[in-house]
Amino acid sequence: MQNCVSSRHVSIDVDTIDSTPLHSFLERNRGSMWALAWRCVTAAEPNYERLAHIPNSGLGPACALCSAERGSTWHLMWQCPGTQHFRDKHRLELQDLENQVPANASSAFLQNAWAPAPVPPRSLDWTFDTVEVWIQGLLAEFRTRPPSRSQGRIFIATDGSAQNPAAPDIRVAAFSVAWPSGNEDCTWSQPLGRIETTVNAAEVVAVLVAASAAERAGIADAHFLTDHHAVVSGLAGATVSVGKSSLWRSLRAVLRRQSFEVSWVPAHGRSGHLKVPDFWRCLNKLADEAATTCSLEASAASSSWSTALTRRRSLVAKILHFKMDVFDDLYQKFLTFFGGH
Repeated sequence: MQNCVSSRHVSIDVDTIDSTPLHSFLERNRGSMWALAWRCVTAAEPNYERLAHIPNSGLGPACALCSAERGSTWHLMWQCPGTQHFRDKHRLELQDLENQVPANASSAFLQNAWAPAPVPPRSLDWTFDTVEVWIQGLLAEFRTRPPSRSQGRIFIATDGSAQNPAAPDIRVAAFSVAWPSGNEDCTWSQPLGRIETTVNAAEVVAVLVAASAAERAGIADAHFLTDHHAVVSGLAGATVSVGKSSLWRSLRAVLRRQSFEVSWVPAHGRSGHLKVPDFWRCLNKLADEAATTCSLEASAASSSWSTALTRRRSLVAKILHFKMDVFDDLYQKFLTFFGGH
Protein backbone atom coordinates (compact mmCIF):
# COMPACT_ATOMS: atom_id res chain seq x y z
CA MET A 1 0.00 0.00 0.00
CA GLN A 2 1.37 3.40 -1.04
CA ASN A 3 1.26 6.31 1.37
CA CYS A 4 -1.76 8.52 0.81
CA VAL A 5 -0.49 11.64 -0.97
CA SER A 6 -3.55 12.65 -2.95
CA SER A 7 -6.63 14.59 -1.90
CA ARG A 8 -8.72 12.10 -3.87
CA HIS A 9 -7.51 8.98 -2.10
CA VAL A 10 -7.82 7.69 1.44
CA SER A 11 -5.27 5.17 2.62
CA ILE A 12 -6.95 1.92 3.64
CA ASP A 13 -4.66 -1.04 4.11
CA VAL A 14 -6.63 -2.90 6.78
CA ASP A 15 -9.54 -5.27 6.27
CA THR A 16 -11.38 -4.36 9.48
CA ILE A 17 -10.70 -1.24 11.55
CA ASP A 18 -10.40 -1.26 15.33
CA SER A 19 -13.16 1.26 16.02
CA THR A 20 -13.01 1.18 19.82
CA PRO A 21 -10.22 3.78 20.27
CA LEU A 22 -11.81 5.96 17.56
CA HIS A 23 -15.14 6.07 19.38
CA SER A 24 -13.35 6.75 22.65
CA PHE A 25 -11.45 9.64 21.08
CA LEU A 26 -14.66 11.21 19.76
CA GLU A 27 -16.34 10.85 23.15
CA ARG A 28 -13.42 12.61 24.84
CA ASN A 29 -13.62 15.47 22.35
CA ARG A 30 -17.27 16.34 22.69
CA GLY A 31 -17.75 20.09 22.42
CA SER A 32 -16.50 22.81 20.09
CA MET A 33 -13.72 20.64 18.64
CA TRP A 34 -15.85 17.59 17.96
CA ALA A 35 -16.32 18.36 14.26
CA LEU A 36 -12.56 18.56 13.69
CA ALA A 37 -12.08 15.39 15.74
CA TRP A 38 -14.68 13.64 13.58
CA ARG A 39 -12.92 14.78 10.40
CA CYS A 40 -9.58 13.51 11.67
CA VAL A 41 -11.07 10.13 12.61
CA THR A 42 -12.87 9.71 9.27
CA ALA A 43 -9.94 10.86 7.09
CA ALA A 44 -11.79 14.02 6.08
CA GLU A 45 -9.30 16.54 7.47
CA PRO A 46 -8.90 19.74 5.38
CA ASN A 47 -5.44 19.64 3.76
CA TYR A 48 -4.26 22.07 1.09
CA GLU A 49 -5.05 19.72 -1.77
CA ARG A 50 -8.66 19.46 -0.61
CA LEU A 51 -9.13 23.15 0.10
CA ALA A 52 -7.86 23.92 -3.40
CA HIS A 53 -11.08 22.39 -4.76
CA ILE A 54 -13.23 25.01 -3.00
CA PRO A 55 -14.22 27.74 -5.50
CA ASN A 56 -12.66 31.14 -4.81
CA SER A 57 -10.65 29.83 -1.85
CA GLY A 58 -7.50 31.40 -3.20
CA LEU A 59 -5.58 28.29 -2.18
CA GLY A 60 -3.66 25.93 -4.38
CA PRO A 61 -2.68 22.31 -3.78
CA ALA A 62 0.86 23.25 -2.77
CA CYS A 63 1.81 23.41 0.90
CA ALA A 64 1.72 27.04 2.06
CA LEU A 65 4.03 26.23 4.96
CA CYS A 66 7.01 24.99 3.00
CA SER A 67 6.07 25.35 -0.70
CA ALA A 68 6.08 21.60 -1.27
CA GLU A 69 4.29 20.72 -4.49
CA ARG A 70 1.49 18.83 -2.75
CA GLY A 71 0.05 19.78 0.62
CA SER A 72 -1.36 16.34 1.32
CA THR A 73 -2.30 14.87 4.68
CA TRP A 74 0.78 12.67 4.71
CA HIS A 75 3.05 15.59 3.90
CA LEU A 76 1.58 17.84 6.58
CA MET A 77 1.70 15.17 9.26
CA TRP A 78 5.07 13.57 8.62
CA GLN A 79 7.18 15.57 6.17
CA CYS A 80 6.49 19.30 6.39
CA PRO A 81 9.08 21.32 8.33
CA GLY A 82 6.30 23.78 9.14
CA THR A 83 4.59 21.20 11.38
CA GLN A 84 7.75 19.94 13.06
CA HIS A 85 6.84 21.74 16.28
CA PHE A 86 3.71 19.59 16.52
CA ARG A 87 5.73 16.43 16.07
CA ASP A 88 8.06 17.69 18.79
CA LYS A 89 5.13 18.53 21.06
CA HIS A 90 3.63 15.05 20.79
CA ARG A 91 7.02 13.29 20.56
CA LEU A 92 6.14 11.65 17.29
CA GLU A 93 8.71 11.04 14.58
CA LEU A 94 8.14 8.74 11.64
CA GLN A 95 11.37 6.82 12.05
CA ASP A 96 10.65 6.18 15.74
CA LEU A 97 7.25 4.65 15.00
CA GLU A 98 8.41 1.93 12.63
CA ASN A 99 8.44 -0.76 15.33
CA GLN A 100 5.09 0.31 16.76
CA VAL A 101 3.05 0.32 13.57
CA PRO A 102 0.87 -2.75 12.88
CA ALA A 103 2.34 -4.93 10.15
CA ASN A 104 0.89 -4.27 6.69
CA ALA A 105 -1.10 -1.30 7.99
CA SER A 106 1.39 1.52 8.13
CA SER A 107 -0.35 4.04 5.88
CA ALA A 108 -3.80 3.78 7.44
CA PHE A 109 -2.37 3.79 10.95
CA LEU A 110 0.05 6.69 10.64
CA GLN A 111 -2.30 8.86 8.62
CA ASN A 112 -5.73 8.01 10.01
CA ALA A 113 -4.95 6.07 13.22
CA TRP A 114 -6.81 3.15 11.65
CA ALA A 115 -5.47 -0.06 13.12
CA PRO A 116 -6.56 -3.61 12.30
CA ALA A 117 -9.36 -4.91 14.51
CA PRO A 118 -7.90 -7.01 17.34
CA VAL A 119 -7.88 -10.77 16.96
CA PRO A 120 -7.75 -12.32 20.45
CA PRO A 121 -5.46 -15.27 21.10
CA ARG A 122 -7.18 -18.58 20.62
CA SER A 123 -9.06 -19.76 23.66
CA LEU A 124 -12.18 -21.66 24.56
CA ASP A 125 -15.20 -20.58 22.49
CA TRP A 126 -17.98 -21.81 24.69
CA THR A 127 -21.35 -23.08 23.60
CA PHE A 128 -23.83 -25.30 25.39
CA ASP A 129 -21.58 -28.22 24.49
CA THR A 130 -18.92 -26.54 26.61
CA VAL A 131 -21.43 -25.93 29.41
CA GLU A 132 -22.17 -29.66 29.30
CA VAL A 133 -18.44 -30.41 29.66
CA TRP A 134 -18.36 -28.13 32.72
CA ILE A 135 -21.38 -29.87 34.22
CA GLN A 136 -19.71 -33.24 33.76
CA GLY A 137 -16.50 -31.92 35.29
CA LEU A 138 -18.25 -30.58 38.39
CA LEU A 139 -20.35 -33.76 38.65
CA ALA A 140 -17.12 -35.77 38.85
CA GLU A 141 -15.93 -33.44 41.63
CA PHE A 142 -19.21 -33.89 43.54
CA ARG A 143 -18.83 -37.65 43.32
CA THR A 144 -15.21 -37.55 44.45
CA ARG A 145 -15.78 -34.97 47.17
CA PRO A 146 -19.51 -35.13 47.98
CA PRO A 147 -21.03 -31.98 49.49
CA SER A 148 -21.72 -32.21 53.24
CA ARG A 149 -24.93 -31.22 54.96
CA SER A 150 -25.18 -28.27 57.29
CA GLN A 151 -28.35 -27.51 59.22
CA GLY A 152 -30.13 -30.23 57.27
CA ARG A 153 -29.33 -28.78 53.84
CA ILE A 154 -26.52 -28.91 51.32
CA PHE A 155 -25.18 -25.41 50.68
CA ILE A 156 -23.25 -24.64 47.50
CA ALA A 157 -21.87 -21.16 46.73
CA THR A 158 -21.29 -19.85 43.22
CA ASP A 159 -19.55 -16.75 41.96
CA GLY A 160 -18.31 -15.01 38.82
CA SER A 161 -15.38 -12.68 38.30
CA ALA A 162 -13.91 -10.64 35.45
CA GLN A 163 -10.63 -8.86 34.86
CA ASN A 164 -10.73 -5.53 32.95
CA PRO A 165 -14.55 -5.48 33.19
CA ALA A 166 -14.89 -2.12 31.41
CA ALA A 167 -12.81 -3.16 28.39
CA PRO A 168 -14.68 -5.82 26.36
CA ASP A 169 -11.76 -6.61 24.05
CA ILE A 170 -9.42 -7.60 26.86
CA ARG A 171 -11.95 -8.61 29.49
CA VAL A 172 -11.62 -12.17 30.81
CA ALA A 173 -14.22 -13.86 33.03
CA ALA A 174 -14.36 -17.02 35.11
CA PHE A 175 -16.78 -18.73 37.46
CA SER A 176 -16.40 -20.91 40.53
CA VAL A 177 -18.36 -23.24 42.76
CA ALA A 178 -17.58 -23.81 46.44
CA TRP A 179 -18.91 -26.39 48.91
CA PRO A 180 -17.93 -28.14 52.14
CA SER A 181 -17.04 -31.82 51.98
CA GLY A 182 -16.42 -33.34 55.41
CA ASN A 183 -13.69 -31.22 56.98
CA GLU A 184 -12.56 -29.89 53.61
CA ASP A 185 -13.57 -26.71 51.78
CA CYS A 186 -13.75 -27.47 48.07
CA THR A 187 -13.73 -25.20 45.03
CA TRP A 188 -13.94 -25.80 41.29
CA SER A 189 -13.40 -23.03 38.72
CA GLN A 190 -13.33 -22.50 34.98
CA PRO A 191 -12.60 -19.53 32.67
CA LEU A 192 -15.42 -18.61 30.29
CA GLY A 193 -13.34 -18.10 27.16
CA ARG A 194 -13.79 -15.28 24.64
CA ILE A 195 -17.44 -15.47 23.57
CA GLU A 196 -19.00 -14.35 26.86
CA THR A 197 -16.71 -12.41 29.17
CA THR A 198 -19.08 -10.50 31.43
CA VAL A 199 -19.54 -10.99 35.15
CA ASN A 200 -23.29 -11.42 34.54
CA ALA A 201 -22.67 -14.38 32.24
CA ALA A 202 -20.20 -15.91 34.66
CA GLU A 203 -22.66 -15.63 37.55
CA VAL A 204 -25.53 -17.23 35.64
CA VAL A 205 -23.32 -19.98 34.20
CA ALA A 206 -22.00 -20.74 37.69
CA VAL A 207 -25.48 -21.39 39.11
CA LEU A 208 -26.54 -23.32 36.00
CA VAL A 209 -23.51 -25.61 36.11
CA ALA A 210 -23.76 -26.12 39.87
CA ALA A 211 -27.52 -26.83 39.82
CA SER A 212 -27.23 -29.21 36.84
CA ALA A 213 -24.35 -31.12 38.44
CA ALA A 214 -26.22 -31.33 41.75
CA GLU A 215 -29.30 -32.67 39.97
CA ARG A 216 -27.30 -35.40 38.26
CA ALA A 217 -25.54 -36.24 41.50
CA GLY A 218 -28.92 -36.92 43.09
CA ILE A 219 -28.74 -33.99 45.50
CA ALA A 220 -32.41 -33.20 45.93
CA ASP A 221 -32.32 -30.35 48.43
CA ALA A 222 -29.38 -28.14 47.45
CA HIS A 223 -29.40 -24.50 48.50
CA PHE A 224 -27.32 -22.25 46.24
CA LEU A 225 -25.72 -19.03 47.44
CA THR A 226 -24.82 -16.19 45.08
CA ASP A 227 -23.70 -12.61 45.68
CA HIS A 228 -25.10 -11.50 42.32
CA HIS A 229 -28.48 -9.96 43.04
CA ALA A 230 -29.48 -10.11 39.37
CA VAL A 231 -29.48 -13.91 39.54
CA VAL A 232 -32.00 -13.95 42.37
CA SER A 233 -34.17 -11.22 40.84
CA GLY A 234 -33.98 -12.87 37.41
CA LEU A 235 -35.23 -16.14 38.86
CA ALA A 236 -38.02 -14.20 40.55
CA GLY A 237 -39.23 -12.95 37.18
CA ALA A 238 -37.33 -9.71 36.63
CA THR A 239 -36.29 -8.77 33.10
CA VAL A 240 -33.04 -10.45 32.10
CA SER A 241 -30.52 -9.87 29.33
CA VAL A 242 -31.87 -10.98 25.95
CA GLY A 243 -28.41 -12.14 24.94
CA LYS A 244 -28.39 -14.64 27.84
CA SER A 245 -31.99 -15.85 27.50
CA SER A 246 -30.93 -19.39 26.62
CA LEU A 247 -28.86 -19.59 29.82
CA TRP A 248 -31.80 -18.38 31.87
CA ARG A 249 -34.19 -20.86 30.26
CA SER A 250 -31.84 -23.73 31.07
CA LEU A 251 -31.36 -22.57 34.65
CA ARG A 252 -35.08 -22.13 35.26
CA ALA A 253 -35.76 -25.58 33.79
CA VAL A 254 -33.36 -27.20 36.29
CA LEU A 255 -34.85 -25.32 39.22
CA ARG A 256 -38.40 -26.28 38.18
CA ARG A 257 -37.46 -29.95 38.23
CA GLN A 258 -35.87 -29.80 41.68
CA SER A 259 -36.65 -28.32 45.07
CA PHE A 260 -33.53 -26.19 44.93
CA GLU A 261 -33.33 -22.78 46.55
CA VAL A 262 -31.21 -19.80 45.50
CA SER A 263 -30.36 -17.08 48.05
CA TRP A 264 -28.45 -13.83 47.84
CA VAL A 265 -25.40 -13.25 50.01
CA PRO A 266 -23.83 -9.76 50.25
CA ALA A 267 -20.45 -9.80 48.53
CA HIS A 268 -17.15 -9.09 50.26
CA GLY A 269 -18.66 -9.01 53.73
CA ARG A 270 -20.88 -6.02 52.92
CA SER A 271 -24.27 -5.27 54.50
CA GLY A 272 -23.11 -6.45 57.90
CA HIS A 273 -26.43 -5.30 59.40
CA LEU A 274 -28.29 -8.00 57.48
CA LYS A 275 -28.93 -11.29 59.23
CA VAL A 276 -26.92 -13.56 56.96
CA PRO A 277 -25.45 -16.74 58.47
CA ASP A 278 -21.69 -16.53 58.92
CA PHE A 279 -21.41 -19.90 57.21
CA TRP A 280 -23.02 -18.44 54.08
CA ARG A 281 -20.61 -15.50 54.06
CA CYS A 282 -17.59 -17.79 54.46
CA LEU A 283 -18.72 -20.04 51.63
CA ASN A 284 -19.36 -17.01 49.40
CA LYS A 285 -15.89 -15.66 50.17
CA LEU A 286 -14.39 -19.02 49.22
CA ALA A 287 -16.19 -18.99 45.87
CA ASP A 288 -15.26 -15.34 45.28
CA GLU A 289 -11.55 -15.96 45.88
CA ALA A 290 -11.55 -19.00 43.60
CA ALA A 291 -13.32 -17.14 40.77
CA THR A 292 -10.97 -14.17 41.09
CA THR A 293 -7.89 -16.41 41.02
CA CYS A 294 -9.17 -18.24 37.95
CA SER A 295 -9.94 -15.01 36.06
CA LEU A 296 -6.51 -13.61 36.97
CA GLU A 297 -4.80 -16.74 35.66
CA ALA A 298 -6.85 -16.59 32.44
CA SER A 299 -6.00 -12.91 32.03
CA ALA A 300 -2.30 -13.57 32.60
CA ALA A 301 -2.35 -16.17 29.83
CA SER A 302 -3.19 -13.42 27.32
CA SER A 303 -1.39 -10.56 29.06
CA SER A 304 1.16 -9.94 26.28
CA TRP A 305 -1.64 -9.60 23.73
CA SER A 306 -3.69 -7.35 26.01
CA THR A 307 -0.68 -5.17 26.79
CA ALA A 308 0.16 -4.76 23.11
CA LEU A 309 -3.46 -3.82 22.32
CA THR A 310 -3.57 -1.25 25.13
CA ARG A 311 -0.30 0.34 23.96
CA ARG A 312 -1.47 0.48 20.37
CA ARG A 313 -4.73 2.15 21.35
CA SER A 314 -2.82 4.71 23.39
CA LEU A 315 -0.77 5.45 20.28
CA VAL A 316 -4.00 5.84 18.28
CA ALA A 317 -5.16 8.57 20.65
CA LYS A 318 -1.75 10.24 20.52
CA ILE A 319 -1.72 10.30 16.71
CA LEU A 320 -5.25 11.71 16.58
CA HIS A 321 -4.44 14.51 19.05
CA PHE A 322 -1.38 15.31 16.95
CA LYS A 323 -3.50 15.28 13.81
CA MET A 324 -5.98 17.74 15.31
CA ASP A 325 -3.16 20.15 16.10
CA VAL A 326 -1.75 19.87 12.57
CA PHE A 327 -5.06 20.60 10.85
CA ASP A 328 -6.63 23.08 13.26
CA ASP A 329 -5.56 26.19 11.29
CA LEU A 330 -6.70 24.72 7.99
CA TYR A 331 -9.98 23.71 9.58
CA GLN A 332 -10.55 27.31 10.71
CA LYS A 333 -9.90 28.45 7.13
CA PHE A 334 -12.32 25.82 5.89
CA LEU A 335 -15.02 27.20 8.22
CA THR A 336 -14.54 30.77 6.96
CA PHE A 337 -15.24 29.63 3.41
CA PHE A 338 -18.66 28.39 4.50
CA GLY A 339 -19.49 31.03 7.07
CA GLY A 340 -19.33 28.82 10.17
CA HIS A 341 -19.52 25.21 11.29
